[in-house]
This record gives sequence, structure tokens and C-alpha cells, in this order.
Amino acid sequence: MATDFVLDADTGYDRNELPTVPIRVDGKVYTAHCPKDSLPVLMARLNDAEQIKADPGMPEHLVSQILLSIFDQDDADELMTRLLDMGERKVTLAYVIHVVRLVADHYETDLEAQYAEMGVDNPLRREEVPANRQARRAKKAATAAKKTAARKA
Repeated sequence: MATDFVLDADTGYDRNELPTVPIRVDGKVYTAHCPKDSLPVLMARLNDAEQIKADPGMPEHLVSQILLSIFDQDDADELMTRLLDMGERKVTLAYVIHVVRLVADHYETDLEAQYAEMGVDNPLRREEVPANRQARRAKKAATAAKKTAARKA
């Protein structure tokens, strides 16, 4: 008996239809794509100390997969090679995660829509925090100055 009705999973949302974005990484421009929605799963696994203890090779594999979630194979391989090169001072794990966050932030609206369609909260959304350490220090210094001025008055 032939099936009269077939669900077509190939219609609807396609992250590959979103425009790419150029991103400069240590002076070289790469082309980034909208991250796969599995990115939060990979990031969570990278933070799982028990899994890392069980499989010490896992972090390298996870970082490789994270890079592949936003870059094509050649760019991801190049960035992974640079990350693992001990002579390379700029491209570190923290820098790679920073790059991933920049790309995820760029596509935030698209990712929000995708997660809303799935009926889940965006796991990549970050709470508002001061932009950097200098901003926090400046705020702390301003508060201290106000307290000093209040004591003198």
C-alpha cells in the first residue's frame, strides 16, 4: 500500500539560507555561518569535567565540532591547527570561544526565532553584564570616589 501523505522535513527553516558574515580572526578574514542549534550542547559538554576525565581527547574533538558549527571544513581545520600550535600566541581556547560568541551574538535574532519555533529558550542568551573588566573597574572607582567625597563633606 502506497503512502498518500508524507511529511516533508526539507521545507521550512534552513540556516544555510541566512547570509554569511565575514569575521576577522587575528588579522585573517574568515566566513562564518549561523551556528548550528547544537552549539549549546557542545559547549555544555566542553564544561563537563566528568566526561573530560573519562575521555581526555574529548575537548579537542568538541572544539573541532564547535568550529565546524560556524565555519566550513577548511577554515575550521585551519583555526584548529592554529589553536593547537604552541607557537601561536593569539588563537587560544578563550579566543576561539570569544569568536564563537561574536558569531552567535551576530545571529541572535535568527537563533531566537529558531529556538522559539522549537518551543525552547535560547540557551546561548547571556545575561547583561558589563562589557569588560575596565568598565567594572571604572564603575568601582567612581563608587569609591563618591564615598570619599561624601566623607569629606
